[in-house]
Order: sequence, then structure tokens, then C-alpha cells
Amino acid sequence: MGKEAIYLGNNGAGAATKLIVQLVLGLNRMALAEGLTLGKKMEMDQHRLLDVLKKSAAYSKAMD
Repeated sequence: MGKEAIYLGNNGAGAATKLIVQLVLGLNRMALAEGLTLGKKMEMDQHRLLDVLKKSAAYSKAMD
């Protein structure tokens, strides 16, 4: 459970918000997969690339 309750509006707003969160998370994961695939095609070390991504502005909890 979350640590904070946030009022988002009428009935259904919470469910809509959850869908939006899942959409954004999915896009983050897709972008990560695309970046790692590009790095692999460029023969880059995947572990080092991921370490750099985790320390950059591209960081997302999806990388953990």
C-alpha cells in the first residue's frame, strides 16, 4: 500500500491513474529494452551500459 492518499477526483479517477502509471512504466521498460538492444548491436558490455544508465538522467526504478 502507498504511504499517502491523494484525492484525484470523481469515481474512477484512481483506476484511470493506475492505468496511466502502468502505461508510463511500460514505456520506461520498452525504452530500456531498446537502449540495451542498441548497445548489444554495437557490441557494448551490457552490464557496464546498464551501470551507466543507472547513474545517468535516464535512470528509472525499472532498471533495478
